[in-house]
Order: sequence, then C-alpha cells, then structure tokens
Amino acid sequence: GRCGRMLEPGWEVGDGVEYHYSSGGVGYDSECDGLDPRGLRSQDSDGGLRRAGSARTAMAMEVSRTLLPWLLSTLLGVLTALSGTYIALSCDFLADLRFGFCQGLPFADRNRCCGGAENVDVLSEGCVHGGPLVRWVHWVDYFNFEHLVGAYFGRSTGFTIYMLQSVVLTGVAALLVHEFCPAARGSGIPDVKAAVSGFDLPQSFSGACLLIKTLGLSLTVGAGLSLGKEGPLIHIGVCWAHALARLVRALRLPGSSALPLHDFACAGAAAGVSTAFGAPLGGVLFVAEELGSVRVLGRRSLLFAFTAAISASFTLKHLNLSGANRLTLFSLSTSTHNPRKEWHSWEMAAFLIIGLLCGLVGVLFVKVNLRFTVQRRRMAKQGRLWLLPAGLQDRILRACPRLAEARRGDGGATAGVAGAGGGGG
Repeated sequence: GRCGRMLEPGWEVGDGVEYHYSSGGVGYDSECDGLDPRGLRSQDSDGGLRRAGSARTAMAMEVSRTLLPWLLSTLLGVLTALSGTYIALSCDFLADLRFGFCQGLPFADRNRCCGGAENVDVLSEGCVHGGPLVRWVHWVDYFNFEHLVGAYFGRSTGFTIYMLQSVVLTGVAALLVHEFCPAARGSGIPDVKAAVSGFDLPQSFSGACLLIKTLGLSLTVGAGLSLGKEGPLIHIGVCWAHALARLVRALRLPGSSALPLHDFACAGAAAGVSTAFGAPLGGVLFVAEELGSVRVLGRRSLLFAFTAAISASFTLKHLNLSGANRLTLFSLSTSTHNPRKEWHSWEMAAFLIIGLLCGLVGVLFVKVNLRFTVQRRRMAKQGRLWLLPAGLQDRILRACPRLAEARRGDGGATAGVAGAGGGGG
C-alpha cells in the first residue's frame, strides 16, 4: 500500500505465509512499518537481505569501534614495557662490558652471570662462586695485562679500556642522533606536552625517532653518563602510540577515529611512567598533572591511560627483570613482627612531620620565587638589577661610566636612573 510494495501476481496470503513485524533498525524506513511477508519471493526480498546484512555489518563496526581503543591501549602498554625491558637489559650489559664479560653466557651482565647481585664479590668485582663453565672475567685477567706489564700498568690498561668503551658508546649515540634523527635528543617530555596540546610534530614521533631514541638511550646509559631512563621512556611510549595510530589508519580498521591522537599519546605517556617506575597509578597521575596542564583531559583519556599503565605493569611482572618477582627493585616486604623490618610503627610520626615540613618549604619556595620574579621584571623595566639596592647601583654606574653607556646601549633607562640618583645625592 503506502510503502509501494505489492505481491507478485498469483501470490496469495494464506495460512502458510509467515509474518514478521519490522520494528526498525539500521537503514530502517519509518514509513514502511508493518507486516513483511517472510519466505515469499517478493520483489523486495533481496532488499530485506541487504538490510539484514548491513545491520550485521553495522553491529560489527560498532563493536570494533568500541573495543579497538581498549585493545590498542593494552597493546601500547605491552610494546612500551618490551622497549623498557630491552633498554634495561642492554644498559646493564653495556655498563658491565666496560669491566669484563661473562664467559659461557653471552650478552649477560655481571649480576646475571653470577646468579644474582648477592653472589657478586664487592672487593674482587667478580662472582663469589665462579664455575668452570659460567664465570665473570675481567679484561685485565683475560688479556693477562698484570703478568705482562706489571700490576700498576695492568690496572691502568684496564682503566684505559673502560674509558675508551665509554667514549665509543657515547660517540656512537651522538652520531646516530645527529645524523639520522635530531628530534630524538633530550628527554622528549617537552615534545610530548606540545603534541598533547595540539602542535603537530611529526619528526619527534616518527619510527626513526623511536628507533634512535631506544638505541641512543641504551648506549648513553650503558656508557655511564649521568642520564635517566624515565623521561625518554615517556617519549618512547608516545612514539609507540603514534606508530600504532599510523598502522590503524593504514589498515583502515573500523573505529580508528574513536580514539583521538592526544588521548592515545596520554596513554603512551602513562605506559612509559609505569615502565620506568613500576607504578601504574604514577603513570595516571603524571598524565593528570603534567599533560592535564596543557589540555583538558576527560574521564575517557584517564581510563585509556590507566589501561596502558596496567598493561605495562603486568608485562614487567611477567618478564620479572629484577628476579624478585616484583615490579620494583626495592620494596618493604618483611613481616610486621620481624625484628629486621625496614621500618617501625613509631617512625610513622617522623615521616608525617617530614612530609608536612617539606610541603611547607615547597609552598614557601614557590611564593618567594614568584615574588622575586615580579621584582626582577619591574626593576628590569627601570634598568636596574633587582638584587642590588638602588643607591649602590647609582654609585656603581657613576664610578663606571662605560658600564652606564653599555646599559644605555642595551635599551635600559640608566641615564634617567643616574640623573635621579645624582639629584638625590
């Protein structure tokens, strides 16, 4: 009738015809509400099959759109944790390689070669129980320098090997960054904050940056430089986030637009913090405090960050890097009634007092810093130095005319200041 549908001639609706009430779905025409004959080869039967197929497709796309961001956040945590594991292993190996090598167990640092840190002799810097198959060998002993040139020159040769390896590792890392990806320098946290705030920095989160950052961090920390892995791991996590986002767009997976890039970058940063410290809640707090200061983050962003951080923590727990079956190297694990417990109950009062004092000192520092900043800017407009009294500055400028001319050349108001000081004197 009103839908323009008619049964083919010769078809009659009888007892064998099955009816189905159409309640409307994806692609449903509201004016075609009513009884549709099912099982009859009418003119619109193919259209009904197409509508059913499109409904199933739409439902599959909706499920993919819902699950894909969570799956990507979980995968992001795993990849970041694996990168952190490689960096930790390679740093330990390269750092100990400057002293010697593990005979019988390639690519093992001294702790793993000796079977744990408790089996390392501090005085000899070797294994307490060195076996015939696996043992730690110093370069001096391997090349027999002490026997050839004496004890003093043998030790000097060992120090030379140590220094040369540190210089070579640092030079290779600098060469990689300078020649292939200058954007990989530094901690990368300013780049992360700029990207989350909306700036487009493709070079800072490219695949080359991810590779060079990982290799360079392993080389520099293994060389013994005073560098930390925490900030670069955050950058590495965000690089993995951009890499997965590019992969999803290239594959044209349904639901690829359900997770904005800045939310995914926040998840990568949380995974980096969780990998560096073994603290998933710390990763979420970092996102809320540091990245939330440059962009308003919703509950969805924090949930994705928490998922990535938990995924990274579980991956580290499974890999068990420290050999103690825990995420961090240090922990308070002894029993409460154990006399060797790391802390006692009465010490909680001291901890609370120290926390309150540190908080008050921090507030005082911030207020004093703000006041000094305002004072410095106001005195800079007058051509003065904020840390010196006005009378002392006038006497200095009168005694040093060239200094006064230099300040006038810099655009300061020294002439007016000197004249006012002279009139007042």
